[in-house]
This record gives sequence, structure tokens and C-alpha cells, in this order.
Amino acid sequence: MKEGVETQDNNIAHLLATRRPNMSLEQPFYTDQNVFDRDMEKIFMRYWLFAGHISRIPRPGDYFLFEIGNDCVIVIRVSDQEVAAFHNVCRHRGSVILKAPEGRANSLVCPYHHWVYKRDGTLAAARHMPDDFDKTGFGLTPAHLRVVEGLIFLCLAQDPPSFDPFAKDLAPRLQPYGLARTKICHTYRYTARSNWKLLAENSRECNHCPPAHPEYCRIVASANIDSPKVLEEDTAFAAECEARWAKIGLECRTIPFLADTWHLAAMMIFRKGFVSQSLDGQPVAPLLGSLPERLAGALAVVIYPTFWFEASSDYAMIQRFLPVSPTQTEIEMIWLVHEDAQEGVDYQVERVTAFWKATADQDRTICEDNQAGVNSSAYQPGPYAAVESEVEKFVCWYLSQVAD
Repeated sequence: MKEGVETQDNNIAHLLATRRPNMSLEQPFYTDQNVFDRDMEKIFMRYWLFAGHISRIPRPGDYFLFEIGNDCVIVIRVSDQEVAAFHNVCRHRGSVILKAPEGRANSLVCPYHHWVYKRDGTLAAARHMPDDFDKTGFGLTPAHLRVVEGLIFLCLAQDPPSFDPFAKDLAPRLQPYGLARTKICHTYRYTARSNWKLLAENSRECNHCPPAHPEYCRIVASANIDSPKVLEEDTAFAAECEARWAKIGLECRTIPFLADTWHLAAMMIFRKGFVSQSLDGQPVAPLLGSLPERLAGALAVVIYPTFWFEASSDYAMIQRFLPVSPTQTEIEMIWLVHEDAQEGVDYQVERVTAFWKATADQDRTICEDNQAGVNSSAYQPGPYAAVESEVEKFVCWYLSQVAD
């Protein structure tokens, strides 16, 4: 091992060994390039990542590109029944093959020397190679892909963690929302000047909700942690909701994060009188899937490391963030509505997106402020409050992944 690499690993090992439970992490975890590189290697190149929604590739030949770090993956519909993923790297001399972020390709042609691949990744033609050249050994390199209820996930590891526990737990909860029969209403992308872990930690607690998210607290009962009277009233209403949902066959039992799991599902119950995560709490689009009525709650799903999903009965919002540098993270948000809904007739984009855009912009500000403070020479780890226990769960999971 090179001396520089060994020193870096020793420094990270020291940070891991000296971390105090229920305290935020030391500064290098949020600012250091070596720690960032370890995060990419140990987490983002090993875990399942949300790539996109199935509606982006409705016809055979439709594709989009998914990029993370130095890697670019082609997600393509091979046939009516099959979706596949391949690294966007020609097997001839390594050129990228597709450069447009999305489009349609009956075959995949490398622009450098015009090697031609079929949609299933097999090599169809290799210019100027000898007659006895064996094309079967030079197909595109596949990436692991799974689709659950219209949500496409990728894993770049050779031996990925099992996807089955997630699919088993989440598919029955997602099914009533009919996400495979939705379309993208709007996409919002931006870059936050914050380490990805600060964004993840922020998403795992609502201690910040009362001061930062007035729109969210107005709708979501559990966000009102500073108002015991409000919580008492909402608890009674929650019991009514859960009883009603049980009668219509809606699963609302919470699936928590455990020491060896990487996904959570829960019903976020609204305050009485509200039926959607909209600025006025009223419907903004037609009902999703097989839901028989407007629900006073939203299904929340979190998947480590960086997937977050909340679905009201009329639309779903997905938020995913991917690291760019130690202090920059790319965020993508998409809103899904029923595939038959007509813009301007059944929904207005501005009404569907307003609630979560406001919340996301607020989160962006507080996380960037958090990063600015962490960058300071005066920063020291601080204690988590009892209501921030889910942050400690995330941090413990994170540390277990980056430790050798």
C-alpha cells in the first residue's frame, strides 16, 4: 500500500474509532475529500440507488442516462417486457456511446469507431475486426437493475445487497398508489452547497420542522412536536384514520429501520380537514391507483442512502440526492400524477409542486447554513436531542458501511 493511501486510511480509522455516540460527526466527515472518496466507494458504488421512473422509457428503444461519480449507466427499454441497464462504455476502446441524457435508440452505436450494440447489450458489429473475432465476449457491461411498482433502482456493485427484502416490504404498500400507472408531472433539479450526509440527517428528523417548515407543519400532524395540545388532538384523529384505512385494506403498519436494514415505510397522518400535501391541504390531482377515497395521510418511504418518497392520495413526490463533492450535492425531485390526468384540466403543475418546492427550498437553506457552520474552525460535534434518534440510526448505519 502506498504511504499516502495508508495515512489517509489511518486518519479515517481514527475518526471512526473516536466517534462519540449520539453526537454529530467530526468536521472531516462533512468536508474532507478522502472521506468523500470513501463514501463513494463504500456506499454509492455498493448500494441500490433510485435511477428514475418507468414512464421515462415507455417504448422499446427509449433510454435515459444515470450518472454517479465517474460512472454513467444507460437505462433502456429492451422490449415491451424488459428493461436493462448497461455501463455507457464501448468495449472497443472505452468511449462513451450515448451522450444525450435521454432519447430513443434502435441500436447503440459508438460514435468513435462505430461498434454497434443491440438494445440487449450484445455486440452486433465491430468494424475492421477479423472474420474470426468473437463478438460474444464484448457485449456491454451490465449493471444490476430492479423495478418495483414503476420505480427503477440500480446497483453498480458486482455483488449487490439483496433487493428482495425491500421489494417484499414495500411493494404491497406501494401497490394501491399505482405508481407504475403514473407519469412525471414535473422535474426539479438543483445543487445544494452541502455535504450529502447533512441533507440525509436533516431528512431523518423533524426537530427543525416547527421553525423551518410552516407549510409542512400545517398539514402533517407529527411535525408539530412543539405543540402538545395539537399532538393530542391529532392522535385521536389518527386512530380514526387508521381504523378507516384498515377497512379498505390499506396497510399502515410502520416498517422501521433496523440495525441490518436500509429501508423504512410509514403513514404520515395529516391534521383533520386536510387530504393532500398541497398549500391548502386540498386535492390537486385525480386519485392515484386503486385508492377508493381521499386519504388524510401520505405514505412515506425512505431508502438509504439518499431516496425519500411521500405519496398523498392524488400525487407522489420523490426526492433523491447524489454527491458531487464533499460540500456539494445534486438534488432531483419528481412529481407523479395519474397517467390519464390532463394538465390544465385535471391538475395544474404549480399547485401540484408548490408544497414540496417550498419545503425543499427551506431545507436547502438550512442545510447550506449547516454546512457553512461546519466549515468553520470553531465547529465541534454537538449532541442529538431525543427527538433526533433517527439521525443517530442513520449515522450508525453510515459508519458501519465506511468502516473496513
